[in-house]
Amino acid sequence: MRTSRSTHAFSLIEVVIASAIFAASIFAVIGLMAPMSRRVEDVIDSEVAARLTGSIDGELRRLGFAAVSAPGFLSAMDPSLSNPQPLTLVADQTGSRVLLDCDDPTYPANNRLDDASLPGIANRDRYFQIRLNLVEPFDSVNSPAVFVRADVLWPYYVPIGPAGTTSVEVDDDPHEVVPIGQRQTMSYFFAIRR
Repeated sequence: MRTSRSTHAFSLIEVVIASAIFAASIFAVIGLMAPMSRRVEDVIDSEVAARLTGSIDGELRRLGFAAVSAPGFLSAMDPSLSNPQPLTLVADQTGSRVLLDCDDPTYPANNRLDDASLPGIANRDRYFQIRLNLVEPFDSVNSPAVFVRADVLWPYYVPIGPAGTTSVEVDDDPHEVVPIGQRQTMSYFFAIRR
């Protein structure tokens, strides 16, 4: 007489197939997480860009009406210049500091934060670029205010190596500029009164 005994064990082939299906599903989930994390970063950057309006307004007021309305300062509307460039501000990724972006090495924006007294932003940390342009031609004698459009673009610079310690020279502060076509942008309008 033969007794029938059922076995409830898995064969080796079934275990291998189940493991392959499990691994494929894990890779699919991981593949979906990267684009979602990029979207979260984009939302955070957009929120920081939206909060920059107060800091931009503060920096424009600090510069003052006389400086902002000076000929050539907002040079994109100055017909006397052969290669007009907009006035540019920079901000770090947190948006906590907005400073004038200029080539003068003594200007505070170009000094590193190696001690707490310097307000500079290293090139590699300049995440937001704010380009300022006049909204319309400006009469500096009769106008009670100058109207400015601020285009906030990001990311501006990205670090490509370890940070240096004392200066913003290219060798000591490795970074690269992100091409304009790969940046996101928002625009705001400001009026700087006399």
